[in-house]
Amino acid sequence: MSIAQELIDRIDGRVGELHETALEELRKFQNIRVRGKAKGEKKEWGKLILLVTERGRNSFQITWHRKKWVRKTNVSPGENPWLMHSTYIKKGKADRYPMKTLLAEVAPWEKEEIPRFEDVFAQIRSELGALMKCKKILVGYLQHETAQLEGGELSRR
Repeated sequence: MSIAQELIDRIDGRVGELHETALEELRKFQNIRVRGKAKGEKKEWGKLILLVTERGRNSFQITWHRKKWVRKTNVSPGENPWLMHSTYIKKGKADRYPMKTLLAEVAPWEKEEIPRFEDVFAQIRSELGALMKCKKILVGYLQHETAQLEGGELSRR
């Protein structure tokens, strides 16, 4: 196994660790959200949704979305007349979401908790971005090395 492949494997391992950390923080956020919802007041339910989604092989993203409830028309008896929609919140520069945007129109508990979670997620996004750039370079190197060994030409994309 080449050194480049060993490094790629180590990067993949670290990405897996970061993904687990992100999922753990997501669970903490959801638990806090459930406690706010348990209070029973709609203003305590929260307006933000946090998602940790997989992106292809061995990568993921962490995004915030704003939710809103919309009343459905033509509702059958016994059917819930409300439908939840979510809108992606645009990330700011670098690896973090702007606090002013995140904290607009949120529940009181969210104003306290979201900055702490966003600090953790910004660090994860930053490290993940650096790792994925390194991996891209290493994969390119391996392709070049393989093409050289096979005597073929490296195709340019």
